[in-house]
Amino acid sequence: MRFWLVVLAVWTALGLRFNLAGHQHHSLCSLAMSSSTGYLGNLTIHHRHSAPLRLREHFNTICNQGGLEGATFYRVVRGVIIMAGHGQAEKEDQFGVFEDPSENTFSSPGVVGLANSGNPDMFGSELFITLIPSPWLDGRYHALGRVVRGMRVVKEIGNMGGSSGLPATSIQIQSCKCF
Repeated sequence: MRFWLVVLAVWTALGLRFNLAGHQHHSLCSLAMSSSTGYLGNLTIHHRHSAPLRLREHFNTICNQGGLEGATFYRVVRGVIIMAGHGQAEKEDQFGVFEDPSENTFSSPGVVGLANSGNPDMFGSELFITLIPSPWLDGRYHALGRVVRGMRVVKEIGNMGGSSGLPATSIQIQSCKCF
């Protein structure tokens, strides 16, 4: 019995959760990035488990079904934020609220959020990553998770922004896979 309690504690600490039906809630997503000059590297996003389940499932579905492949970083505000997507939300959906609202913050670099069209509970397939603490985003967007590997890539993309917020070069998501 003690062995299984230890296994469960380690499993939970690693952020690997299963629902009661036995289906895994993917908690990590890997994105490969490239620019017109070549491959930039991978970044790994870890979902916040307090984020609404439907929001996490939505992102995982978009990612695993190729919905982000070829998406471009259309807005890069140097040293502040990078934004990617296909330019418009294909379908927005309602995702609910955080289990713990205090975790819905953009209080550090590397926080990943999904863009919306004005309703903070509706999201499409546009994502953004903060490069600095961004408290002005709190409550307006859900903080889906954070970059746990590849912040060097995020910072490199963040340095490719022009003065207008447009990237100085073409930057794309080559592939996306949640596991």
